[in-house]
Amino acid sequence: MRTRNRTPLQSLCLDILEQLIQPESFAKNQYLVSHVDDKNCIKISNLLGAREFFKARVDARELALAIKSSPEFLKQYIKSDLFKLPFVVDTKSLILQKVPNDLTVNQMKIFIYNLTGTQEKVCEKKNSDMHITFPDFRSCIAFWRALNYCMLEGHHLSAIISLTNVPDRLKTMSRSQSMQFKSKSPIPRPEKLPHLQITLAPKDTNFPKNE
Repeated sequence: MRTRNRTPLQSLCLDILEQLIQPESFAKNQYLVSHVDDKNCIKISNLLGAREFFKARVDARELALAIKSSPEFLKQYIKSDLFKLPFVVDTKSLILQKVPNDLTVNQMKIFIYNLTGTQEKVCEKKNSDMHITFPDFRSCIAFWRALNYCMLEGHHLSAIISLTNVPDRLKTMSRSQSMQFKSKSPIPRPEKLPHLQITLAPKDTNFPKNE
């Protein structure tokens, strides 16, 4: 991504942006996902909150100019300083990865209710993963963030957000290129976190139905 009128900082901005919107990186980034609106856009000011942009000391004007200098990204730049993502983010669906075999769907349902106070719409196990659909984005992101601090039956669980309609260009990019930058929250995660051990409710617990 080089043009004759682009400054070195603008080139860096585009390199960072390219890495942040890699599906593998974006799906793990709780900060960016939490700022996706219902039209699948993110404000430029919220993009700047990503750790990579923060470290590069980029401002909104510089990032906007960088995007406008790229024919590829320009079509994703919308009025009011919004950036249209090149894929669809399902902000109500999580994929729990490498779920231990001894954890059941019923245990997970109770775990979700204990952490969020809501009942999931769909919870199914697919091979080593578990796919969960929540009634709304708020309960989805609350559960996802809680996984940083809570264990289920002694197990640490990790999740990614569900993405659809990913362009072939992003699917075929090499793994080494997509991992050049690590996508993280702007607030570093402590090496040691206090973990809350969740005690599951009895199997005959009656949960309230979603309206």
